[in-house]
Amino acid sequence: MDNLLSPRYLKSIELKPSIELLSDEYEIGRHFVVQIIYGDDYKERADLLFNTMQDACQFTVERTPFQNIQDFFDIIQNLKVRIEKQRKPVGVFVIVLCHGKAAEGGHLFCDNGDKIAFSEVWDEFIKMEALNRKPKIFLFQTHFVPTRDAFDGVNRSKRLYDVAAPGADLFLISRNIARKSQDNFIDNFCEYIRSHGKQVDIFELATFATHTDRPLIVSTLTARFFFQKSETRGYTYSILEGVAQIKKRIQGQIGGNN
Repeated sequence: MDNLLSPRYLKSIELKPSIELLSDEYEIGRHFVVQIIYGDDYKERADLLFNTMQDACQFTVERTPFQNIQDFFDIIQNLKVRIEKQRKPVGVFVIVLCHGKAAEGGHLFCDNGDKIAFSEVWDEFIKMEALNRKPKIFLFQTHFVPTRDAFDGVNRSKRLYDVAAPGADLFLISRNIARKSQDNFIDNFCEYIRSHGKQVDIFELATFATHTDRPLIVSTLTARFFFQKSETRGYTYSILEGVAQIKKRIQGQIGGNN
């Protein structure tokens, strides 16, 4: 039997790395819309997010303060109109920074004390035909103490498990107890987007943005969501590096057998 490492066989080897098992990615870019909605106490954090999403991610970003329910849903309706007018919408990211409460599935508090249920926010977008199978991401960065009757044994909202989402949705709720911790979440989140947004997806970024209180994440996303475009991400680099090493070894075998 011939030696499989002989030059005769080695010269005929063609390396084709398979990427069939790699996760698909959602399309991003300037057509991806980000809306930051914030209460009066959160302007500094809203500015930080705005600059990060616009500069590092090159998304279409708006930041708008609100004080009451009317303000809030006017912002939501204007956002929906902007999305509908896009020739090719690719997704939406709604970020809400305000006070909140965990009871009854979660509520946002307006500056005047009005309550808005978390579900009232995402329901506006889940039903949009223009966003069908497109990523719809919601981040509620609220300042509240979780109540025992509203959360199960691992501090996850029971009500969120009942959300009937048609797919491509992500609900991210960071529920920090201390204001200092809350500020650190946004600071770290933005820092990680800038430094690791090409290699790390939103799940890892959000999870490691705070060491004191892991965010609640409920998702039906069917692909990976990255904040920055990249021709070759970390896992692709690994494949290419492996191919290069194999080629080097083959060339070494060919040279050694000559």
